Amino acid sequence: MRVDVKVSSKFLALVISAVLAVHSAAQTATDLVVLNFALNLEYLEANFYSCAATGKPIDSSLWGIAGIAPTGCMKANLTAAARAVAMDIAADELAHVSFLRSAIMAANSTPVSQPLINIGTAFSAAANAAFNTTLPTPFNAYANDVLFYLAAFIFEDVGVTAYHGAINLVSAPYLTATSGLMGTEAYHAGAIRTLLINIATQYVFPYGAPVSAIVQAISNLRAKADGTYGTASQDDQGIILKNGSNNLVPAPSSDAIPFSRTPQQVLDVVYLGGKGMGGFFPNGLNGAIH
Repeated sequence: MRVDVKVSSKFLALVISAVLAVHSAAQTATDLVVLNFALNLEYLEANFYSCAATGKPIDSSLWGIAGIAPTGCMKANLTAAARAVAMDIAADELAHVSFLRSAIMAANSTPVSQPLINIGTAFSAAANAAFNTTLPTPFNAYANDVLFYLAAFIFEDVGVTAYHGAINLVSAPYLTATSGLMGTEAYHAGAIRTLLINIATQYVFPYGAPVSAIVQAISNLRAKADGTYGTASQDDQGIILKNGSNNLVPAPSSDAIPFSRTPQQVLDVVYLGGKGMGGFFPNGLNGAIH
């Protein structure tokens, strides 16, 4: 049973306050920089899933003093099953926004405000870039279940790899929280990958390509953005391996441990290769990492 987000936000604030009271001496400026970086990404995911599920962005009380409403927000045309997925992930991402804002405020700092987020035309721009052409029918993340799942795939693996990289950047008081956030993102990514694997051979109208091919194109786009595409160290992977087997965990090495991304690589992905801004963040992220 899901706990009301407003209640859990207050509880999390108390928990974080207690933790920081014990570990305040260990806190560093880098911790807050990383938490604010993560908050930007959570703003993106929370708004996308909230819009897809309900047609509304997250509540403006969570945007911060100078927060900006996202563009392209609309309620997705989903079946009951897909809407349940959107609702569930939306609630988790909203809880992450509340959690990070509470943690930053508990450290006597001000969370970054929600930047301008494009969750409309940025998806069609990503699809065009993935296929290296202007698609005759713009990609609409809200049109149906399949396109919604494909849009979600753009984000979910990025969230896991971003938190995996961030674990090495935060000090002890924040390691547990950062690891926990990564765990939630990994659950989300695994769920989306499973849903896509189940329809891997289905052709996607009106693009004339199977789901697996579109997923691979998105994966290649992310690898191009983070600078590893076509190299021996290419990290990103689709849902079907070259040997035809399903790929639930994108782990380039034999240890089955997902790869990580540096903050700059994450920026390159969410900016769709733009320099300092673009893609899902037209004006860039807020905070020191941008």
